[in-house]
Amino acid sequence: MLRKKKDKIFSRRIFVLAGLKASLLLGLVARLYYLQIVKTSEYQTFSDSNRIRLFLIPPLRGKILDRQSRILATNRNYYRVIFDKQTKSDSHLVLRKLSEVLEIGESGYQKLVAKLENSKAVGSVTIYEHLTWSDLSKVSVNTPDLPGISIDVGQIRDFPTGAISSHVVGYMGPVSETEIKKNPLLNHPDFKIGRDGIERQLEKDLRGVAGVKKMEVNAYGLPVRELSREESKEGKDVVLTLDRDLQEFVGIRMEGLTGCCVVMNVNNGDILSFVSTPGFDPNEFTYGVSNEYWKELTHNDKKPLINKALSNQYPPGSTFKMVVALTALKEGFSPDKKFYCPGYMDLGKTRFHCWKKEGHGNLDLKQAIMHSCNTYFYNLSKTMDIDNIHAMAAKFGFGKEIGIPLSGEKSGLLPSSEWKRKKYNVAWQKGDTLNVGIGQGYLLATPMQLALMTSRIASGTNVEPSLIAHNVVGPSYEAAKDFSDMGIPKNHLNLIREGMINVVNVPGGTAFGSRIMTKGMSMAGKTGTAQVISKKGLENIKDKITAEELEKTQNHALFVGFGPTEKPKYSIAVVIEHGGGGSKAAAPVARDVMEKVQTLDI
Repeated sequence: MLRKKKDKIFSRRIFVLAGLKASLLLGLVARLYYLQIVKTSEYQTFSDSNRIRLFLIPPLRGKILDRQSRILATNRNYYRVIFDKQTKSDSHLVLRKLSEVLEIGESGYQKLVAKLENSKAVGSVTIYEHLTWSDLSKVSVNTPDLPGISIDVGQIRDFPTGAISSHVVGYMGPVSETEIKKNPLLNHPDFKIGRDGIERQLEKDLRGVAGVKKMEVNAYGLPVRELSREESKEGKDVVLTLDRDLQEFVGIRMEGLTGCCVVMNVNNGDILSFVSTPGFDPNEFTYGVSNEYWKELTHNDKKPLINKALSNQYPPGSTFKMVVALTALKEGFSPDKKFYCPGYMDLGKTRFHCWKKEGHGNLDLKQAIMHSCNTYFYNLSKTMDIDNIHAMAAKFGFGKEIGIPLSGEKSGLLPSSEWKRKKYNVAWQKGDTLNVGIGQGYLLATPMQLALMTSRIASGTNVEPSLIAHNVVGPSYEAAKDFSDMGIPKNHLNLIREGMINVVNVPGGTAFGSRIMTKGMSMAGKTGTAQVISKKGLENIKDKITAEELEKTQNHALFVGFGPTEKPKYSIAVVIEHGGGGSKAAAPVARDVMEKVQTLDI
């Protein structure tokens, strides 16, 4: 009886255990079914995400070329070491091994670690750049022992003209976190974008479109094979109106001077040369500008980062006298009328001085332009309304931005009676008009505006400056336009041109010493002086300041011109800061440049 009872209990236990086993087996089968059948696509995707990586292929950046397709900015390949942050390996051990392979010591190892830890990139990080052939060989051989490490070919921007074209072409710089969020391409190791000049303004055209490659990777995150690829699309080349030969000539001629020079084609508006000195080397920014170089640029009182042709505003001085003369002619003034210059003119209790203390004697309008007589233009301005001068100056591009596709352009200042009332809540005075009559007072202009003024005087049309070549095909660029006539009588413009021809080519003209002597070449022009401090102000401080500070009180030298004189094709504007008079510092530069451009026959 006892035995039967034990057998019954045992049989029940076996049944229970069998039931548990069956339940477990059934549960396991159900789980396997769920994982392998129901969730198969999800886990396949998860598996693929560990096995497959997508890599962006950065596009080749478009080149910046001159009008003859000569290079102003291009790309150069270099080798670099990349570390993939998503690799499942001890990064410090890998970097220690890499430092040993490269033989860069403890300090080198610390730099590798710092680069990795300071990077905010999610995926790959550039940790070592510009590998030599020897370094390349060492890293390649040891790649199996360096999980997460790969060698990549990077592109670096190269600027063959260096500082000479820096303010036009611009430079490249690193990408901010905000910019990375907007475009994943910018997260690519060491990706740089345009930060100034054409590189910045036409960034989208130059950058191109990224491609994608799908790679299979192993457990260490190292690429095993390429599964598919969609190639990137190169950026557009941008052709500028600049002529590289002329640009380099101007840059060399302006070396050691602080200022700028602009050369234009007066008929189609092409900017042939555009130099601001001193400049900066954009190649220094390509590698990541050093603290020392940045400090050198930002602490330099000659402002090498400023594009002086667009961003600096100067009193145009006597270069503005042509506009005043054209205003007078429009009002019916006779160019044959003479004024006597004793070296000054009195207006009430105020004496306005001519630059020539002993005076010029009796002069007509053409002679007054040739000798740049202030007293003549005081007398001329005294009879005129400032708003009429304002209207004429506006026709020549003063008082507004020209629209050059570069950042930092200033509009200058073209005063009027309404402007002064709004600005100072006082009425315009006749003495204000006399100051504007010789290009001083409230009046300010950029050198680019002076070049435009001269082009319009030479051509008689509403020519507009152009920096992008007209033959570039693409939605970002407009075709060349026909320029309308300015509506200024030809005899008025001819009289002004003759006065400018005499300035340079007739003895006694303020720029006679800078005439072009080469047969078949010629130049007309007008000198100017932009006052930095009044004579009275200088007298008060000259004994209290250093020689270096005294030099900074010297007037700016200006010159505008066109050539050849018979059939004008080119205009020029030169500003030399603290150069003294225009005839002394600016005119000789203009002569050399104008002779060069006529030789090149661009």
